[in-house]
Amino acid sequence: MVAMKCYRVAVALACTMLFSASVGAFPIPEQRLLKMLGESDVVAVVLVQQVTTLGFGSVEVHGDPIRAEFRVAQLRFTQVLKGSAPPDGTVSVRYTLLRPAAGWAGGIPEHYALSDSLPPNAFRIVFLKHSADAYSLTDGAYLSISAPAKYCSIATDGLASQLVSCLRDTLMSRNASFDDRRSTLYQLDEMTNAHVVPSLRDFLNSEAAQRSSELRGETLRILILRHDESMVDAATTLLLQPLMSSESKNYCAWKGNIMSAFTRTLPPSRSVPVLSQALHLAEPTTRRHAAESLGDTNSPLAISPLLSAITDADPQVAFNAMQGLGNLTKQYDWRPHSSSKDEDWFRCLRHWQEYRDSPSHPQ
Repeated sequence: MVAMKCYRVAVALACTMLFSASVGAFPIPEQRLLKMLGESDVVAVVLVQQVTTLGFGSVEVHGDPIRAEFRVAQLRFTQVLKGSAPPDGTVSVRYTLLRPAAGWAGGIPEHYALSDSLPPNAFRIVFLKHSADAYSLTDGAYLSISAPAKYCSIATDGLASQLVSCLRDTLMSRNASFDDRRSTLYQLDEMTNAHVVPSLRDFLNSEAAQRSSELRGETLRILILRHDESMVDAATTLLLQPLMSSESKNYCAWKGNIMSAFTRTLPPSRSVPVLSQALHLAEPTTRRHAAESLGDTNSPLAISPLLSAITDADPQVAFNAMQGLGNLTKQYDWRPHSSSKDEDWFRCLRHWQEYRDSPSHPQ
C-alpha cells in the first residue's frame, strides 16, 4: 500500500478539492510514476471512447472483502509516447473500482482504483503492458493522468519530461475543465522534473489562472514550496483578498494550503505577520487555517496574535488558537479537548484570558 500525500487540512476530504471522487483526484507519487514509466510497454495519449460496467462483486484488500465494480474501457490511440500502438489503434482494458460501503481510509491500495480517471469522451495518458494480443493497465490503482486534446508537445530530454510537457499543455488548453487543471496541478506537485517550475510559471500568467483564485493559489503554493520566494508577495495579496460570494460557497482549502506553505518555507519573521492578518479575515475557514498555521510556526512571535483569537466568534478558530498557545508555551494541560463550549473549554479560555492580561507574557 502506498500512503496518500497529505495536503493541508482534514476538511479537504469533504470538499470538492484534493482527494474527492473527481477525475484524476489521486496524483501519482513520483517514485511510483517513474516505476510505471519503466514497467510500461506502451505510454500513450488516448481518447476514452466507451466505459462499460461488467458487473459487481468483492475483492480482498488487507484481508477484508471489499465491494467492487468491474469495468472495461475502450481506448483509441491518438499519440504514442513510448512503444507502439496496435494495428487498428484501439485497445480494451479491464480494471476494478473499489466501492466500500463505509468509505475508505486505507491509503491507495495495490491493483484497485478508488476513483475512475477514465471518463468517456476524455483524452487521457495511460500506461499499458502488452502481452501477446492483450493489453492491461500497468498499475490498476492509477488508471491515467490528464492529457490535452489528442496531442502533446514533444520533449526531447526523456519520458518524464515528456509527461511534464503533456501536463503543461493540459493546463494551457482551452478545452481543459477546472477539474482537469486542478488535478494536473496536483500531479505536477508530485514531480521534481526541471520543467515543472517553468510550466507552472507559464500557467500562472494564463487567462485560465487569472480567472480562478483557487488555481492561481495552488500554483503559487507549489512554487513557494519549491523555494521560489519571488511568488510570496503575489501569494500574500491573493490570500488576504476577500473571497467572492461564488467562491465562498465552494471554498475548500486553497488558502489554508498557501498558509501551510508559508509556515514550511518562510522564517517566522515573514510568515507570522501575514498569518496574523489572515486571522482577521471575514471567512471563518480562513481564520481557522490561520490559527492552526500560527501554531505550526513554533515561534514565540505567534503567541500575541493567537491570544487575540481565543474569543473569536467561530469556536474552531478559538480552539485552534488555544491548541497553538498550549504547544508554543508548553502549557499542554491548557489545551481544550474539543471545540465544544463545555466546562473544559471555559477552563482553558479563562486561563488564556488571564495569561493574555498578564504583563509577563511574550509580546
